[in-house]
Amino acid sequence: MSLPSHLYKYRRFSQNVLQELCDGSIYFASPASFNDPLDTNPSFVNDLSEHVKQDLFSSFYREWHPSRDPDVRLAEMRYLSSEHEEELREAAFDRMLCREIEDLFLKELRAVGIISLAEKWNCPLMWSHYADQHAGLCLEFSTKDHVAKNLGQVRYEGSRSIRLSDLADWKLNHNKIARKIVLETAFLSKAPAWSYEREWRTISRSSGLHAAPLELTSIYFGARCPPAVQTMLVKTLHSAFQKLSFYDIRFDLKTFDLQRFEVDIDEVIQTGIRASAALIFGRQMSPYLPPGAIALPEPHEGEEGEPYFQG
Repeated sequence: MSLPSHLYKYRRFSQNVLQELCDGSIYFASPASFNDPLDTNPSFVNDLSEHVKQDLFSSFYREWHPSRDPDVRLAEMRYLSSEHEEELREAAFDRMLCREIEDLFLKELRAVGIISLAEKWNCPLMWSHYADQHAGLCLEFSTKDHVAKNLGQVRYEGSRSIRLSDLADWKLNHNKIARKIVLETAFLSKAPAWSYEREWRTISRSSGLHAAPLELTSIYFGARCPPAVQTMLVKTLHSAFQKLSFYDIRFDLKTFDLQRFEVDIDEVIQTGIRASAALIFGRQMSPYLPPGAIALPEPHEGEEGEPYFQG
């Protein structure tokens, strides 16, 4: 599928979201924080000779432990495998070697940051799962002139397994095709049950706040979003971003579809913030007594009188 003209980020409103909107940043999440334990957690196919596996291990080990000698660690694994019966030692060593390679590569995967974006703004499940049960926001980003170098579409079919031969071909031989196969399997593969998300991703070298690589074009307020959140964001952002649009999400009266309606910015500005009605009218009007109520007598001079309670 070709890249959509816009992609969407569903968010729970928070102080962090407000900070991102004000400084043009976006949060790249660590894969360790994902709600799907199989996401960015590939399995591995052992299809390498022992000699190449040791070279691959050494390459990873030097990357993460530049001051240590990988041969020392290999000797330690060889020693530990000697605790097994002689006929089982090679298999034990091979298991330990594969586990070390897998752990080091998974450590590399966990170090990155990922933005997850959706193709649609009107997915009820996405609003429920990622936007505080329709009380949050959906941010619309334009893909025109974006600067995301690795924006890719998630696939919901196929295997999540990575062949060690592809991993070695990338890390040892710098093969670009092998690199593409490995990274797409690691970062862009999910179970079919997640296909409703219709997800696209872009990846950073680290998690945390980074400058947004796509332009924010619209903000959608969920059907349960508090009016105060809408008022604050519209008044804060409309003058700073002239092209930014705002939409209310509402439930269709006859179907389960979601509809959007453009926010009347002038109305929000005029009526969104009001002074205290008690202060405005209380100074001009006598206290109101409901039918049947008995007014408290005015205290005599020098007496404190009955206690008075607000409301």
